[in-house]
Amino acid sequence: MSDPFLRSSGDDAITAPRHPEPSIYGRAREAGVPQSYIDEFEALRVKWADLVVELDQALELAGFRQHDPDGKGGGFGICWHVRDDGVLVTWSVTNDRPIEFDDRISAVMHPALQAVLDECGFTAELVPEGEDNAGTVLVTGHARTEA
Repeated sequence: MSDPFLRSSGDDAITAPRHPEPSIYGRAREAGVPQSYIDEFEALRVKWADLVVELDQALELAGFRQHDPDGKGGGFGICWHVRDDGVLVTWSVTNDRPIEFDDRISAVMHPALQAVLDECGFTAELVPEGEDNAGTVLVTGHARTEA
């Protein structure tokens, strides 16, 4: 079996690709995204990395699955790059129904996600109406436990 990251020239010789795919940051720079935005994006990724992993594990253990845009049904999404005060947890539905259906399902699922995350020990609250990303769940860390 050959390494999937290498290419065959057709004569069973294995060669490395000529131009490795650039990183997402390289593509962003090529598209003209200012370095300050790239730095901010990376800082948020690093800041929330552990929390994202913990949220993903907790929600999957609770029986939820990650949203698959190409699949059927719904699932959760974790957005670490939107705010600097926490991570957003959202619910999305993949189907052929109107957007209003997705909105109604999300209106039910966001409070459910918040309740599950509270039970799992996270500090989670619904983003209030009138704010950006209203109705989604903002997770800022773990709840303090009292001894």
